[in-house]
Amino acid sequence: IQSCSDDSPTSNNNNNNSSLVTSLSGFVNNITSTSRYMKAIVGEDTISYIAGTDSVSSDNIFNISLTNPPISALKNLNTLFPSGGGLSDTTAKGNFLNIGAFNNNAGQIDGSLVNSSVPPKSAVTTGDYLLFYMYCDRSVNVSGTQTSIFNSDTTVYNYSVTFETGYNKLKRIITKQRDNYTEFDIKNGGSESTNWYYINLVENNGFNSLGVKK
Repeated sequence: IQSCSDDSPTSNNNNNNSSLVTSLSGFVNNITSTSRYMKAIVGEDTISYIAGTDSVSSDNIFNISLTNPPISALKNLNTLFPSGGGLSDTTAKGNFLNIGAFNNNAGQIDGSLVNSSVPPKSAVTTGDYLLFYMYCDRSVNVSGTQTSIFNSDTTVYNYSVTFETGYNKLKRIITKQRDNYTEFDIKNGGSESTNWYYINLVENNGFNSLGVKK
């Protein structure tokens, strides 16, 4: 898979575990002139915490230092991984980290950033992947399989993740794909070659950058 940019995304590590990050930064592809204010948000809906912010620079670079969320922004891991038979600590809590792209006065969300091996609108195939991020409040292992069926589409997630305390980088990779069926492996991320892409809300609703569909 060839990179679309010479500017590789950065996930700064805070110890020897390459899956742990303390900041997110990089060149943003497809960014618009009106949606350049970024918020790193832990959780969603009424349970959320803004972990950091930054405005994308004139050369399309962002850099967000992450602060740890309060316990009120976290959920039990067994609700985030409901089919995980292998949860080593049932009291462990965590939540997903997403980067929302807001209009320049920071008033309204217009889209989000994704960290992917392929551009958002491209066709995807076995081996393509994206990186995503989760905060966890302790060291814990999670493994299991979750199956989602919507209309005629079946999606299977096989996960085997070792969390540490802090923000963990995870990798979602396509392992099988055929008509109406997609299977992903979810595992710890490392030093993969990906790019950051801006996706507006309309594109988000159409899936892909490895939500598949399209």
